[in-house]
Amino acid sequence: MTTPQSDLSAPQTITSTKPPSLSSLYYFIRFFIRVGGWLAVLILTVGLAGTLSSLRSNSNSRKLAAQGEVLTAQVTGKRLTEGATNKPQRSQTFSKHYVSYQFTTEGSQKNIQNERKVDISFYDSVQTGDTFELTYLPSDPSVHELYENELSRKSSASLIAGTAFSLFGLACCYWAFVVSKRAMRARYSVEEIIESFVTRRALWPPLINRMQYQLRRGEQVSFHLTFLRPTWAYGTLKRGDPTRIAITSEGPYWAKDLFLS
Repeated sequence: MTTPQSDLSAPQTITSTKPPSLSSLYYFIRFFIRVGGWLAVLILTVGLAGTLSSLRSNSNSRKLAAQGEVLTAQVTGKRLTEGATNKPQRSQTFSKHYVSYQFTTEGSQKNIQNERKVDISFYDSVQTGDTFELTYLPSDPSVHELYENELSRKSSASLIAGTAFSLFGLACCYWAFVVSKRAMRARYSVEEIIESFVTRRALWPPLINRMQYQLRRGEQVSFHLTFLRPTWAYGTLKRGDPTRIAITSEGPYWAKDLFLS
């Protein structure tokens, strides 16, 4: 196989200038999105939402312990999803258990009907038509527990998951911030743009991947990767196709990664 020549055209010298503040912010946001910062923010948001939800559940649990009242509720239905079966050996790992119920508050005589995901022990302990005791908050009947420590158990699980997602999302945001700052410095310190060619078009993962290109400077040959981007961002580029590389103070970059034509 004949290797494509890297001297397809003479290097294009670029004169770098300090970017205006608004332009700098504009390109920083674009870099942050391009390197996957949007996904990092999404992960962080999910984590924070889970953490706040667990804190709210924990607060409601404490209120119920201090101000809650007990009354009788009635089971109006049960259902099992994901792996539901009538066999005794049904999968408890992947099944979700739901109980429908209703109760009437004292004083205001407000009727509450609801369906809630419960643990398997409570699910197996009741049948449709059975009555059971629940604890509710008189000032807000929507806050109630079907069994002891229901909210505190759920809040503990949500807190662990939310904290894990938050920390991971925060780490990803920091990584995206560092990569974006470096790309900003690179974009405004371009020394020249040279012609090169694609040496590998990544195929896995199929939706998001990186492309490899060759850089030849004199007798030295090195290989570099583009940003992690959606497959369609590379268009019809394939191995051996010419492409443009920006030589910067931060190292070589694929010109399109720096929003250079």
